[in-house]
Formats: sequence, structure tokens, C-alpha cells
Amino acid sequence: MILISVPVHEHPEVILDQVANFKKFAPDAGVIIHPARQFRDSHQDFFANFHSLPNVWVNPNPFYTRLGMVLKCHISNFIYASKIGIKFTHFTMHSSNDLFVRTGVEDYVIENDYGFFQIDILSNEYKFSYWQEDFHADKAYRKILSAAGGIPTSLASQVEGSFYPREGFEEFARYFMRFAWKELPWGLPYSHGNTLYLVKLFDRAKRSPRWKNYLKGHLYTKEEFYPPNFFSIKCNNPSTPYCFMNWKENLVVTADDIKKIRDGISPLANYNELFTVKRVSRVMDDPIRMMIRNIA
Repeated sequence: MILISVPVHEHPEVILDQVANFKKFAPDAGVIIHPARQFRDSHQDFFANFHSLPNVWVNPNPFYTRLGMVLKCHISNFIYASKIGIKFTHFTMHSSNDLFVRTGVEDYVIENDYGFFQIDILSNEYKFSYWQEDFHADKAYRKILSAAGGIPTSLASQVEGSFYPREGFEEFARYFMRFAWKELPWGLPYSHGNTLYLVKLFDRAKRSPRWKNYLKGHLYTKEEFYPPNFFSIKCNNPSTPYCFMNWKENLVVTADDIKKIRDGISPLANYNELFTVKRVSRVMDDPIRMMIRNIA
């Protein structure tokens, strides 16, 4: 079984819709949900909706989420899934605004083992380059690479639709826990994400010119950088993530994109390797969301 990890943080009805979509198009997959703690606290009874669904789990120890927390949420999901004995072969990551549009992802993941991009951020036009300064200042990343026997590289990948074998991700999670679980450089007795006041404080500080230089390398989209650099040590020729994201059109997905993916036509990418799309609006009556919901 592959295990789909998804952090969620708003709109209960959209979460239900997404899980229903996952179970419709990937019926043999497991799903583990990380509800942002601030969302869970205001919707205490909502997650009882999932107790009766087969192979759907809710992480009971979520974090307060702000910038830089996505990877930690996924790793927390992985650790919880392992702890309670969920039997899965591969771990795959999603976001709360992507949806499946065709079946077959389980076979694709198991057959290919690894799926991530190896985009050189020094020479690309994707948004990854926005975080170059933070990434190159990140000492925790360098410690992880060194401990794993690799040399620092400058690669990036989208998170959505990326996937890894369980044993490989377990090793990655171990290094992350050792070197990067506490994102900030001083010894406060907390982990980022456990205290809402501090999370909000550092989120504001990150946008302050006075604090920006000090926090450089700590509060950024680590989920787009850590995995491709680490797993490139383990796999030199990975398959691609299975989520369609049109980076050059501001991640706008159209009805035509979905039709081409389902028909196996490939003007922008190898559509035969694509099963999900992002971004889908978190509005229930959004035309694209409704179109996907009505796919037979």
C-alpha cells in the first residue's frame, strides 16, 4: 500500500471532498491527514468523520503551521504512521489543494520507487529561485547531507506528487529529526509549531528587515529543497512527481489540462505519468473542482 500524506488547514467540506477524491481514484492507497493545530482546535468534532473510513488516519499530534512547516508536518505524519504500525511500502506527499483526475497512481509509484524533480535552482526559472538565499544559508541541510555521505547540491522539486520508498524516507526522517527538527538556532525549550504565540512571532519576524538576516535559512519552504538533495544520493535517475503543476502559468490548471491528462496527450509534460492536478480552488462550487468531482 502507498500512503498519501496531506496537511490540511481550512474548509472542512473541502477536506471531506479531497479525501473522497483520493479514495475514488486511489482506492488501494492509505491517507494520513495532518490538520493544522489552529484548525483542529476550532473544529474539535470534525475529524470524527474519518474514524469509520478504511485506511484513513488523522495525526493526533499536529503542529501550529506557518511558513516553513510543511515538511515537518509530512515527517510528523510519517513518524505517526510508523508508530501505530500502518503497513505501507511508499510515502507520497500532497497539498490541500490538489486532486486526482485519473486512476493508476498506486501502480506508478510502486513500479518506479522514487519520484521527484532534480531542478538546478541556480539556472531555472521556477519559483524555487526565490528561496536561494535561505537555502544556501541553511546549516541543518548541510549537516544532513554530510551525515548521509553526500555533498551539498542545489536541487529543488515540487512536493506535490513526489514519492519515496518507506525505508528511504525513514532514513531521511531520522536525519531530519537529528539536525532540523528545531528550526531555530537557539536552545529554547520548544519545537517550532508547538506554541502558537511563538509561531506567529517568528512568522512576523521573517518579514521584518531587522530580523530577516538573522532568520535566514530557518523559515522557508524546506519541503522543496531537503528531499531532492537528500534522495539524489539514493537515486540518480528518479521518475517524476505525478502531480501536474503549470509553473509557467502561475499554477493555473484548466479543463483542457485535465482532459489531456486523461487522454494521455503531452504538450507540456509526459501526461502518462500524471494523476493529480494543482491548484484546485478550495471552494466547493469552483468549476474545476466540480468538473473533477463529476468525472466518472
